[in-house]
Amino acid sequence: TSQQKKKRADYFGGERIPFWDTTIKTIDFDYLTKRIIFGEGSRGAKLDFVGEVRKHSNKLTLAHIASNKRIKSVLTVNDECAVLHRVNREQCVTLAGKVSVVDMNNRSTVGYIIETTEKGKWNVQIEGGDDGDKVIEFNPPTYIFHNEKYVNPGHYEFDDAYSGDKKYRIEQYWPIQILLYRDGQCKFAFNR
Repeated sequence: TSQQKKKRADYFGGERIPFWDTTIKTIDFDYLTKRIIFGEGSRGAKLDFVGEVRKHSNKLTLAHIASNKRIKSVLTVNDECAVLHRVNREQCVTLAGKVSVVDMNNRSTVGYIIETTEKGKWNVQIEGGDDGDKVIEFNPPTYIFHNEKYVNPGHYEFDDAYSGDKKYRIEQYWPIQILLYRDGQCKFAFNR
C-alpha cells in the first residue's frame, strides 16, 4: 500500500528517498583508492563535483551524478569500471540517471541520461514509443538550494526541462547519488 511505501522512505545524506524503488550500495575505500578516485581535499580529484555537489559538511559530501558517461569516468581505474557489467558478448549493464518524460500528448515514458554535452544539455535515451528507442537532447532541470548553499539539500525545478524541439518534457529525475564520508566510506543510491 502507499502508506507502507511512505514508511519505507528514509534519508540519504539529508535527502528523502523512497527505499522501495532505490538500491543502495556501500563501499569502504582504503586510503590509496580514495585518493585515486576522489583526490585529497578539493585538488586533483577525479571526482571534482563541479556542479554536482548538493550537500557538503566536515563529515560528508553528497553529489548527484546525472549521466552514464560521467559515472563511468568517475569509477574507472586502470581500465576497470565498477559500474559496467558485461552480461554476454552483446549486452552490458550499467548505471545512468533516470528521468520520466512526457510527450505533447501527455504520454509518459522512461529515459536514461547517456551523457551531458559540452553545452550542458542532456542526451537521454527514451525507451520504446512509436519510434522505438531513441536519444533526445534536453535542457536539464534546475537545482534550487534551500537556505544556505550546500547546508540543506534542495529540489529540482522542471520549468525549462524541455527537448530542443519542445515535443518532450522531463517531469521527474532520479540521479545517481554519491554520499562520500571523510572516513572513506562511500554510499551509492540509484533508481531501479
